[in-house]
Amino acid sequence: MCIDPKQIKLSNGGLSMTKEQISIIVDMYRDGRNYTKIAKSIGTSVYTVKRWVRLNRDEYELKRRRAVNEKTNAISLAAELTTTWNLKLSKTYLRKAWGQKA
Repeated sequence: MCIDPKQIKLSNGGLSMTKEQISIIVDMYRDGRNYTKIAKSIGTSVYTVKRWVRLNRDEYELKRRRAVNEKTNAISLAAELTTTWNLKLSKTYLRKAWGQKA
C-alpha cells in the first residue's frame, strides 16, 4: 500500500495539518500575510490558523507580530484628536517617577 505524502496528517498542538498546509502557513506568515488570507488559501478557519501559529511558533521560528502602538506604547493620532482628555499631559505624568512633581 502506497501512502501519498501530501495526505499524511501531522498533529501539531491538537490540530491536524498536512505538510503542504504547514508549508503554506509558514511561508505566508513569514511573508507578512494576514491570517484571513492564509486561512482562505488552505481552506480552514482564521481561528485554526491563529491557533496553529501560536502553538507552533517556537518550532517553526515564527516571530510574533505586534501592532506599532504595542511596540512603541504610542497612542494613535486619531485617539488623541477625538478625546477630550489631555493625553499629552497624561503621558508626562505617567513618565514621572512616583512622588516626583510635574
